Amino acid sequence: MVGWAAITQLKAKAASCTAPPRAALFHFHTGRPLVSRAMRDILKDLLLRGGYDTSKYNTHSLWIGAAAAAAQEGLLPSTIQWLGRWSSTAYTSYARHPLTSPSVTATIAPAP
Repeated sequence: MVGWAAITQLKAKAASCTAPPRAALFHFHTGRPLVSRAMRDILKDLLLRGGYDTSKYNTHSLWIGAAAAAAQEGLLPSTIQWLGRWSSTAYTSYARHPLTSPSVTATIAPAP
């Protein structure tokens, strides 16, 4: 199960982290938190390196993928909603489709 491996790795990261208890979970080696702008820049850089069209992806793609993966792993809809911090049921448009669904995989463009 891919989901459990990620949780195990995250727990190991948290256990070995020397940052203060209230520090951001995701941060640079300097301790500076990984903010949304930095995440956008990192994602764009990785997409460019992989030969992908960066206009077709953004950080929202990560939320969509996470919701779809959580649904595929069998997480309860209420858990997916809580993890994604959705206050509405908008997440259901992503979470109801397993990753193998044509409606989800059709939007994932292969690298050129």
